[in-house]
Amino acid sequence: MTPYRQNFAPTLSSPLDAFIKCLESIDDVEVEDSYTNFLIAGLPEYTRKQLEDILDGTQIRIPGPSYASRHYNRGRAEGETQGVALGQALGEARGEAKSIIAVLTERGIEVPEATRDRIMDCKDTYLLDVWLRQAIIATSIDDLDLDA
Repeated sequence: MTPYRQNFAPTLSSPLDAFIKCLESIDDVEVEDSYTNFLIAGLPEYTRKQLEDILDGTQIRIPGPSYASRHYNRGRAEGETQGVALGQALGEARGEAKSIIAVLTERGIEVPEATRDRIMDCKDTYLLDVWLRQAIIATSIDDLDLDA
C-alpha cells in the first residue's frame, strides 16, 4: 500500500468498495466507463486522486485524458462537419436568392422590399430554385409563386 493510500483510503473505502464491487461485475466497458465518469464528475480533484490510487489495484479503468480527448475531439469534428455543411447550405441559399433578385431586376421587374426580404430570408433551396425558374420567364412580380 502506498503512503498516499494509507493516509486517505479509510475515509473512502466503504462507499468505494461497494462501487468497485459493482463495477467489477459489469462486462460492458462502455457501461463501466459511464458509471465511473458519473462518479468522477462529482468528485473534487483530491478525492479523484484517491479513487485512482485505490482502483490502481483493480481491473477497473479510470478514463484519463486520452479517453476525454478522444470524445472531445470526436464531438468537435462532428460539430465542425455540421457547421461546414450548414454554412454551405446557407451560402447556396443566399446565392440563389441573390440570383432571383438579379434576374428580376435585369428583366426590368420591380421587386418590392417585402418581396425582396421574403426571397432573401428563404433558406429552402428547392423553393428558391422554383422561384428562380419562374423569375427567368416572369413578366411581373406576380408571376412568382411566393406564397408557396
